[in-house]
Amino acid sequence: MTDDLSKRYSKVTIVAQSQGTNNVWGDAVNTKGEAEDEDFPFYKPFTAAEDNSLNPNKQAELTLNRQRHEGFKLQYKVAGHSYQGDNWAINELCRVKDEILGLDDVYLITGRTFEMDKKNGAHTTIRLSKPGLVI
Repeated sequence: MTDDLSKRYSKVTIVAQSQGTNNVWGDAVNTKGEAEDEDFPFYKPFTAAEDNSLNPNKQAELTLNRQRHEGFKLQYKVAGHSYQGDNWAINELCRVKDEILGLDDVYLITGRTFEMDKKNGAHTTIRLSKPGLVI
């Protein structure tokens, strides 16, 4: 498990400028959007400038989700290449109950590697992350 706070922030602010017209100019072209991570343990703000962001609030939310995704990773090695008859597939949700790490939640499968060797037989390495929209 990797839970890296260095790539995450408690508050994301996106500042942008939209295209002005004859009716819209000055302060009306300046836009700002914010999103906050309620699970982050302390205040650590992040501000970015975007070129012509049409919806800075949505851009801030997507940036926050991308940072959350990059900061938290799980990886497990499991026997075989399938679960209940179907091969492990990416972009599927998977319930994890791990007593050692204290996890009991649903995670998104972001990658898998099928392997086969004479010593261990067939096994799959599954990479997981918290679910959410990431671009």
